[in-house]
Amino acid sequence: MAPNKSASRRTEMLAGAKINKGGRPVSANPRKLITIRLPTDVLARWKATGPGWQTRMAERLSKTR
Repeated sequence: MAPNKSASRRTEMLAGAKINKGGRPVSANPRKLITIRLPTDVLARWKATGPGWQTRMAERLSKTR
């Protein structure tokens, strides 16, 4: 029996395929996951500033160096 043309073509195409892992690209400055306990009122004030409060908090903490 002769090999199936479509099967051999599919094999050729898959051999040159690039596997996409998906997800976000690797960051040049990755963040580290930590746990921190803050007073409830402090956290409430940060959250009240709206979306992006975690980023603003991180920026503020970075300036304390």
